[in-house]
Amino acid sequence: MGTDGYLRRLRRGHDIEVQGEAVYAAAARASRSPQRKRQWDALRRLETVTKLKLADVLAGSGSPAHEAAWARWSGQLVGVVAALLPWSATEHELRGESARSLDSVLALLA
Repeated sequence: MGTDGYLRRLRRGHDIEVQGEAVYAAAARASRSPQRKRQWDALRRLETVTKLKLADVLAGSGSPAHEAAWARWSGQLVGVVAALLPWSATEHELRGESARSLDSVLALLA
């Protein structure tokens, strides 16, 4: 993969982290249970750390990261919906999404 392809994948990864951060922040705000709020916030913090790491790599490559408005808006919408779903359904989806996201991030940073 050439430099352009690598940077494109890094930018896409960064957009995904921006969106995930917005999902989890909105879900934490919309949750009624203090325990769920803490769980969503822990996930938000993880997304933030990963987003910042990708932003650092992009900046070091001369291609600064920008937070896409569409990623934030769509994440907020998904987060509110996720907070309203039964936790068992949300947890099942999170496990699958976490595995896919982790694989993507590890491939980018390898």
